[in-house]
Amino acid sequence: MVGIRKALQKDRKNILKIIGALRLDVPGFIWADEEFVKSQIKKGEYFVAEDRNQVVGVISLRKKADNIMYIETLAVAEKFRGRGIGTKLVEFAKSAAKEQKVQALRAYAFYEYETGDFYKKLGFSLLKKRGVYSNRKFYRLEYTEQKNDPSAGALTELSRMSSGWLANFWRKPAIASFAIVALASVVAAFIIFGSPVLPFASQKAVAVVNGEKITKDVFDSRLERMLQTEPAQVNTVQARQVLDLMINEVLLFQDANQRGVAADEAEVENQFGQILAQFPTEEEFEQALSQEETSRQELKKEIEKMVIFDKYFGILIQERSIVAEEQEVKDFYEGLPAQETQELTEVREQIEQSIISQKLQVELQEVIAELRAKAKIEIFI
Repeated sequence: MVGIRKALQKDRKNILKIIGALRLDVPGFIWADEEFVKSQIKKGEYFVAEDRNQVVGVISLRKKADNIMYIETLAVAEKFRGRGIGTKLVEFAKSAAKEQKVQALRAYAFYEYETGDFYKKLGFSLLKKRGVYSNRKFYRLEYTEQKNDPSAGALTELSRMSSGWLANFWRKPAIASFAIVALASVVAAFIIFGSPVLPFASQKAVAVVNGEKITKDVFDSRLERMLQTEPAQVNTVQARQVLDLMINEVLLFQDANQRGVAADEAEVENQFGQILAQFPTEEEFEQALSQEETSRQELKKEIEKMVIFDKYFGILIQERSIVAEEQEVKDFYEGLPAQETQELTEVREQIEQSIISQKLQVELQEVIAELRAKAKIEIFI
C-alpha cells in the first residue's frame, strides 16, 4: 500500500533519481539541483510516496507570500507509473492546501510532457496566461477548493465567476485607484457587480439587512451579471452564494457610511475624467457605454462606490496594521518566474500591494463575521 510522508535527507538520492528519469533537458533547472532539493527537504517542503519502504514518487510544495501553494515538483518512478500514485500525490497536495487555508493550489506543466490534461482531470483549471522557462513553454493550472458554505470564500470564489463591467473602462492600470489595482481581488466582490442596494417599498425583498432591502429585481440582475445566465437557470446554492455576497456588500457599505466615509463630487468627476481621457473620441466612449448597457450617470455611481470602498479599505489597513514585511516581499520576489523578473526596486510597490491585498482579504472575512454577528438579517429565499 502506498503511503505519503515528509521527506528526509536520506531520501535525497532516491528523489534525484526519480526527478532525473523525467529527462528534463532544461538549462538552469534548479528543481533538479541537489543543493536545492536538500534545502527544500530541510524546509519541510518535500514529500515522498512510499510502497513497501521504497520511494516511488515525489512532490514538493511551497506556500508563497501571495497565499498560494505551488506544486513545484511532481514525479513518479518509471516502473510505478499508471498506478494512480501521481493522483494520490496531487490529492495530498489538495489536502495540504486546504489545511493551510491558501487561496489556491497551482501547478506548472511543460508543453511537451502533456500533463495539462492530467491536472484538469483532477479539478485544475487552465489559466489564460502561459509561461516560459529557459525558452520552454509551460501551462499554468490552478485548483481552488469548492466550499459548501455559501458565505465562505465569497471574496475569491464569486469574484472569479464575474466579469465586472466597471473594470472594462480602466484601460491603463497606471491611473486606476488602489482599490482597482492593488485590491482587485477584494474589491471586485463588492463594488463591480452593481450599485449599493437601496430600499424600494414597492418591490418584493429577497433579504433585509438592518432595515435595508435587497429587492428581487436587483438580486435577479446581479445573478444574471455574475453567473452569465438567466435567473431561472440558477440553482439554489448559486443563488444563496450571490445573496450572501450582496448581504456582505451591504454590511460593509453600511459600516463605511457609519464611519463617515464618503466620496465628494470632485473626486468622482476626476476619476470619470481619467476614464473618459482613455477614449480617442466621445463617440467611442458612448459606444463602450452602450456595449455595457449603462449610462454616464450609472458609471459615476459605480465610481463613487469605488472611491468610498478605496477609502474604507484604507481605514481598515491602518486600523489592523496590515503591512508587507520585508521577508514577505523577498519571498514573493524570489517566487516570480525567471522570465517575468525585474529588479526588486522596480516591482517592490506592486509586490507590497499584492501582499497587503491578500492580508486584507483575510481581515475582511473577520470584519464581515463581526458585522454579521451584530446585524439583523432576514432572508426570504
